[in-house]
Amino acid sequence: MKNLLLLIPLVLLSVAGCAKPSSSTPSAALLHPTYTPYPTPKPLATWTLYPTYTPPPTFTPWPTYTPYPTYTPPKATSTPSPSATPKRKIGTRKNPVPLGEWVTVKKDDKVLRGRIAKVIKDQEAVKKRLRSDNMFNKVPAEGYKGILIYFVCEYVSGPEDETVSVSSSDFDFLCGDGKFYEAPFAVLNDEFGGTGYPGATFEGWLYRGCAVTNKPDFLIWKTSWLTGLGEGIWMALE
Repeated sequence: MKNLLLLIPLVLLSVAGCAKPSSSTPSAALLHPTYTPYPTPKPLATWTLYPTYTPPPTFTPWPTYTPYPTYTPPKATSTPSPSATPKRKIGTRKNPVPLGEWVTVKKDDKVLRGRIAKVIKDQEAVKKRLRSDNMFNKVPAEGYKGILIYFVCEYVSGPEDETVSVSSSDFDFLCGDGKFYEAPFAVLNDEFGGTGYPGATFEGWLYRGCAVTNKPDFLIWKTSWLTGLGEGIWMALE
């Protein structure tokens, strides 16, 4: 019985296979559709890596601004002129007034100027002049000499109502031996001296004597009665 039941389905299947298919029966194609493959996937875009990070260059700060120094115009270079040699004071023992040159002196408020116009040192001429002026004049002794000096003085300016007096005593005499000698006594024609108002001129001879030396002698014109020996204007005799 059991086997019979198993054969029934098989018979049915065989009958079904032998039957002619009708037009309404679906075809195998409909029962099994054609396989359509999946479309080929598009490849993904190639991944581009970001470039390696390059840090920016280190910032170098600008140098600190140094202002230009204030413009100082150059100083004009001048060639210094040679220093003028200071003039030596004239009328001193080291720098006496040269023979024949004028020199000006001031006595109180009176201005005078004078010069040595002539000097006689030749002893024969001195002795001859002394004897001709006065027979009692003494000539220089042995070892001594006499000097005749012709002096000219002008009273340049001063109070109009005041006179000035000049004489042989206005002068000192320094011998070449370094000593002062007083004027020897002698009477001379045209002896220096006189008194007058501004504008007057006085001239005449001075006589001096001293030891014979080979050094220069000097005449010193005193500028005041209060001056001592050697204080005044030194004047050369040669």
